[in-house]
Amino acid sequence: MPKYIENRTLKKIYEWTFEIALAFAVFLLIQNFVLRTATISGDSMEPSFSHNDRIIVSRLHYLLANPKVNDVIIFPDNNDEQKFLVKRIIAKEFDVVDLVGLRFTVNGEFLSDDFSSELIGSLGDQPFPITVHENSYFVLGDNRNRSLDSRFTSVGLIPKSDIVGKAVFVFYPFSKLTFI
Repeated sequence: MPKYIENRTLKKIYEWTFEIALAFAVFLLIQNFVLRTATISGDSMEPSFSHNDRIIVSRLHYLLANPKVNDVIIFPDNNDEQKFLVKRIIAKEFDVVDLVGLRFTVNGEFLSDDFSSELIGSLGDQPFPITVHENSYFVLGDNRNRSLDSRFTSVGLIPKSDIVGKAVFVFYPFSKLTFI
């Protein structure tokens, strides 16, 4: 085989290998530091999200801004480090969360809740009222009666440092494509 063909073939193999490795490195950087995907498991966020909906999570969002009430966040499950929970923030640091009747109040006002119209059937095991600690958040699932959330000591208040990111986009199923 002529030498110029061998060199050209090796050069092409090297170029392809380099491009594939570079693409993989960029993918890993984006996945670990910018965006990641998550799959909704269970019905705790219905009607906003359904089981097996797939979402994009911004990992950078909270480097630039603090979490806000009504943001949907992703954080590790205290019971299983391989799992993540998806919940909605209803109260931020120093807010006081209470249950009056079967409805939540935040700082004495009934929760203006466009995401869930359910009365609470499960009060959890946390004693109310709860004052949210500094740099922490009180979260609930939108499907209040099927959600393991801040009402339960196994979840509790979510420290800002535990938040993986903010849910920003539903990308599957395609019929539900939308920004959150």
